[in-house]
Amino acid sequence: LNDAFFRHVVSMGVAQRPTHIVVLGDLFSFQYTDPVDFADRVRRYRWIFERGHDLELEGPILNVTGNHDIGYGFEVSRRNIERFETVFGATNAMYETHGHLLVIINSMVVDGAADHDLQKDVKQHIMQAVEHRARKADLKVLLFTHIPLHKPAGQCSDAPIIKRNSRGHVVEQTMLSPETSTFLLQSLQPAVVFSGHDHEGCQYVHEGDVPEFTIRSMMGDFSGHSAFFTSYPHGDHTIRQCPFVTMT
Repeated sequence: LNDAFFRHVVSMGVAQRPTHIVVLGDLFSFQYTDPVDFADRVRRYRWIFERGHDLELEGPILNVTGNHDIGYGFEVSRRNIERFETVFGATNAMYETHGHLLVIINSMVVDGAADHDLQKDVKQHIMQAVEHRARKADLKVLLFTHIPLHKPAGQCSDAPIIKRNSRGHVVEQTMLSPETSTFLLQSLQPAVVFSGHDHEGCQYVHEGDVPEFTIRSMMGDFSGHSAFFTSYPHGDHTIRQCPFVTMT
């Protein structure tokens, strides 16, 4: 029933004929899966987006990884990332399309991971995106991250929290650190930031007039939420937040 609900929400959104679909992490609800359970969850996820009489996809699906996909920094392993990427695409990715540069980061490891190489990977990816933009300064950058950027307490449902173990590895967090958030904003200079994780959703404008949209959860308890974003390379952009019950 849960899968059918998600598929119906997706089919209503696909009817708007988006050029891209971005899933902002937590594709699964539980990261501790054995191979059999993982394969079953992959099958279920694919069915939600499977083409059929009620669903005709035109653009690609871009998947951001979340804590329920690979875990927080203290528990993320290269094996879990490779398992995710084999099915859902790179956890650090960059796409140039229609005058935009879409930058996806693995936010689960950027603030402190047990595997330091994974943290190096995401930072190297960010610098590659910076270099790409430097070569093509007219590109409009859109940043996608599961963990939202830092904001002062009281601005969103979640307060800014990072819990670490004795080795400094992240065991839980609601937002990225102030240092990482500033680095992302200053280096990438995104026009818009999109994030997930906070089930309630949030909207905030960072310094430099950069909006961040934390999209409310698609789960039924949160109204089956999604959002439609329209952007022009050298012009304005608009976003429409869409609870399932009002989607037309």
